[in-house]
Amino acid sequence: MEVQWSEILAIRSFMHHGHHGRLEIELNQPPLFCREINPQPRKHTQWKQTMDFTGGQASICRYL
Repeated sequence: MEVQWSEILAIRSFMHHGHHGRLEIELNQPPLFCREINPQPRKHTQWKQTMDFTGGQASICRYL
């Protein structure tokens, strides 16, 4: 996943000893999703916009 610094509103981490941690990145707009098309070794990567492949988790928005 790649996000521009200008799109980030906040970054928070939650860590508890002996448990899994969580990283929250709050963006100022829903992210765009892309997939690699026609991958070829040592060639420039080409991307095509696609639908959310995270089952909706990455598009959860909290409006202030």
